[in-house]
Amino acid sequence: IHIWVASYGRNCNAPSGKHTNLVAQSCEDRTSCDFQVSPATLTDPAPGCQKDFEILYRCGKFKNQDTLLPFYQYYNPQIRDHLYTTNPNEVGTVVEKVLGRNGYKSEGVAFMIFMSNVPNTMPLHRYWSPNALDHLYTRNPSEIGTTTPGQKGKNGYRSEGVAGYIYSRQQPSSVPLYRFYHPEKSDHFYTTDAAKGGSPVTGQKGASGYINEGVIGYVVEASRFFSSRAAPSKPCHVTVPDNPRFHSTVPPQCSDDNLKFNVRCCGTSQTTVPASLYGCHTNVRYSQAVQICESKRLRLCTREEMSKCATCGTGCDFDSARVWTSSTQSEMPPVDLHLGCTEEDRKITQSREGSMGHELILREHVDSATNIQFVDESLTFTGSGSVKKWTIFAGRTGQIKMQVYRPSAGGFALVGETPIEVSKEGMVVQDLGDNTIAVEAGDVIGWRHTAAGIIPFALTGNSKVRWEYGNPVTVGGKLAFGSGGHRTYSIQVTCEDC
Repeated sequence: IHIWVASYGRNCNAPSGKHTNLVAQSCEDRTSCDFQVSPATLTDPAPGCQKDFEILYRCGKFKNQDTLLPFYQYYNPQIRDHLYTTNPNEVGTVVEKVLGRNGYKSEGVAFMIFMSNVPNTMPLHRYWSPNALDHLYTRNPSEIGTTTPGQKGKNGYRSEGVAGYIYSRQQPSSVPLYRFYHPEKSDHFYTTDAAKGGSPVTGQKGASGYINEGVIGYVVEASRFFSSRAAPSKPCHVTVPDNPRFHSTVPPQCSDDNLKFNVRCCGTSQTTVPASLYGCHTNVRYSQAVQICESKRLRLCTREEMSKCATCGTGCDFDSARVWTSSTQSEMPPVDLHLGCTEEDRKITQSREGSMGHELILREHVDSATNIQFVDESLTFTGSGSVKKWTIFAGRTGQIKMQVYRPSAGGFALVGETPIEVSKEGMVVQDLGDNTIAVEAGDVIGWRHTAAGIIPFALTGNSKVRWEYGNPVTVGGKLAFGSGGHRTYSIQVTCEDC
């Protein structure tokens, strides 16, 4: 367990995250944790207020734990705007589906973002348009024309500073960050899962109306986050027996306002009020009890008045029966919470699974050459591990073999390969299951097709691709890959521990 945010009394205007360290003292680095939420166990930020409690924790730590922050996602349905921030106090909640400040509802953690300019990262600038009611995030400051906080740039967007830092090029354990735009809603949406935006193809509109505006950078994917909230109870008022002699056997309790009890009224002064002035009313809700007393210019008695026998001997013979009082319970009853991580959580977070590759889009060209194999030296593994999944964007149907090669004297030796049958154009995902490919640092991605090519490419970028015509080799066989050029293919690989 790693505690990211623990907040006590957010609904009573206490700042979010104030109790993070206190809860971490009990739960950090454990597989399970039980603790009680109450003013007695947590420092009280708002005495006399029924405080809620919120917690966000993750099973496992990130590789770059000390430099990363969750990028929280919120949505305001009234103005149809997505907001992203590393500051939980901005909206005031981190629990999914809980409504926070200014009409924004939490949608959880979108992804992880760097808090400082670590190597290979660039600033992600944040802007706000009061006319479009839209938050915009971009790595390209020329898009709006200013990076000065408070200064207005193009299209009415005003700079709100740097939101954080993201990779400019894909790194191990990072994934593409897609930007989508809905022209009717004037809303920008950001996600690591292109399917959530409705289309994996840049420039294409999905069923939800959002247009894919492409990859704006690379981030660390958020996973294994869990949140919990202990909310104050429903409105309640203290009910007590009419006669204080029965308080020990029928103790006072805070009762739901929709329950039904009897009515006792008190006057504005300390004088005793006979029941004949307002009647003997039984089985009524709290709001009805208030109306009964106020209709006679009276009021419900307080708990303290009832304990002093304020209505004793005034009629109705309620004695041991509960009656409404105007007193409320100032504190939420103690709540026991349980946090826990499973063995599956531990394995997944310790494996540090990540992706490497190029943006999965339709590009200008598809190979017409046949009986050919390739290696992409820009897609080089940085550690030892195993290939878990291939993802390609197909420009044609047919068969392709995704491969891993190891540089050796005079060429590249085939390490392993995965045949993929492509039955339709577009995104193709091939999970390897138990047939993973073991890789080492320095190994590179390759592929082969016997018929015409399947994966689209562009004649741009820094990718150094080599190719070799001729018959295939078996695992361990070597190819020279003598020809080459700068090409970018729509390929990604998911690897564990590399």
